[in-house]
Amino acid sequence: MHPPSHRTARKWWHAVNYAARALLILVGLLLALGSFPVAGSSQTFLRTFGVVMALFGLYRVLWYRWRLRQWQRDEADNSP
Repeated sequence: MHPPSHRTARKWWHAVNYAARALLILVGLLLALGSFPVAGSSQTFLRTFGVVMALFGLYRVLWYRWRLRQWQRDEADNSP
C-alpha cells in the first residue's frame, strides 16, 4: 500500500495504516487467547489461526515502517 503521494507527508494516511495493522494483530491475539467464541470451530484451529494472524499483522507493521523509511530517505536524497 503506497502513501497517497510520495511528496506530501499525510499523517492521517499513516495513522490509518497503523490502525488497520494493529487491528489485525488485536483480532489475532483475541482469537489465539480464545476470547472470540466461534461456534463449530475447534479451539486448536482458532488458536493457530489467531497466532498466524497476529504474526502477519506484526509483519505488516514492520514492513510498512521499513518501506516508509525508504520512501523518506529517497525523498531526502532527491530533494534539491
